[in-house]
Amino acid sequence: MRSALELRAPFLDQAVMEFAATLPVSERVRGFTTKVFLKRYARRYLPAEIIYRRKRGLSVPLSAWLRGPLYDWSESRLRSPRLDDAGVDHASRLRCWKSIGNAAPITRAPCGR
Repeated sequence: MRSALELRAPFLDQAVMEFAATLPVSERVRGFTTKVFLKRYARRYLPAEIIYRRKRGLSVPLSAWLRGPLYDWSESRLRSPRLDDAGVDHASRLRCWKSIGNAAPITRAPCGR
């Protein structure tokens, strides 16, 4: 991966690393399952649906932003004369607007028409 955003704290404590190094491989990896010991230990404190859930990507509330605080900004971008110059028609702009999280469509004609 060339770049990423990491949202979890790594286990870099010296004592934790030393302990993990003493675990046999079977306690660290079992088949394609990793962190075997950590997951078994976590069952004391967390529900299974949290421990065993699949990884999820980072998502941002783009739709809410475009319908809220960025509405005027995004609408002005879609009404930009530059899009006219580039040959982007009004129907294409509306499809773009709607495809981004089903944001509320522009109700006025683009570019003051």
